[in-house]
Amino acid sequence: MNLADLKAFLAVAELGSVNRAAAKLNLTQPAVSRRLQGLETALGVTLLDRSSKPPKLTAEGRLALEYGRKVFLDVDDLVARVGGQGEMAGEFRLGVAPGFAETVLGAPLDALIRAFPGLVPRITYDWSGRLVAALQADALDAALALLTEPLSNEFQVRTLITDSVVVAAARQTPMPASPAILELGPHPWVLNPAGCGFRAALQRALDRDGGHLNICAEVQGYELQLSLIARGVGLGLIPLPRLKTSSRRRELKIISPRDFRLSVTPAMVSAARRERFSPALDLLVDRIEKSGSRKHAKNV
Repeated sequence: MNLADLKAFLAVAELGSVNRAAAKLNLTQPAVSRRLQGLETALGVTLLDRSSKPPKLTAEGRLALEYGRKVFLDVDDLVARVGGQGEMAGEFRLGVAPGFAETVLGAPLDALIRAFPGLVPRITYDWSGRLVAALQADALDAALALLTEPLSNEFQVRTLITDSVVVAAARQTPMPASPAILELGPHPWVLNPAGCGFRAALQRALDRDGGHLNICAEVQGYELQLSLIARGVGLGLIPLPRLKTSSRRRELKIISPRDFRLSVTPAMVSAARRERFSPALDLLVDRIEKSGSRKHAKNV
């Protein structure tokens, strides 16, 4: 087995097409097909079900994809650690949770591209839990995630400033001063779609007490959520800095359940065993912290 054959297989598996893989690798389609056949011969298994259009991975193919990615990550680490002073280059796959404002990411990404011109950032957006799962599967190099609970030591976590997540309601909504979370469950809620860590934490708290979560609207985007909450549509879970800087803040109030506290820690998460992108991650975190500080200062 050789790395060229494995690289061709990974390209086909990830792009879903021999033609697209050939274009990416700057090869002809027959050359990619020969490399696929060479890898299958070396492993003694069939990796692609060619009877389907487009070809699908077999069970062995899915396993080869998982381990093949790890092989190339280890090769990258080998080059980075043993190869000396070579410049970082190639794809940098960064996942970003929806809670990170694009205005905060713009300047840090500009700085990253200037500092490491050989890197090609590939940015994807998803909920934090799915980003962490993608890191475990080696489908991402790093993720800007919003953590509501600690991660295992298989991850390296560069934390930013921890914020409170509060229950927000329209100012005129009648509510006890410090209700139990069980009392709030039946109220209408305006929440992020399924997959959001805030919503999952609220659901777990209600499940523990046998409560029910009454979702009246699934909305992605805090300003739209706050607009609905301010008009009395329902309660919401909002990061405190977002509420404080919202144009709707004077129409809102914070409800403080006596038995439910939620905080969120923005963090850059990567696999603990990998160090290839550490300088790039350190730079991003530093610039995000500085961008966040400047933005906060303008809003005070």
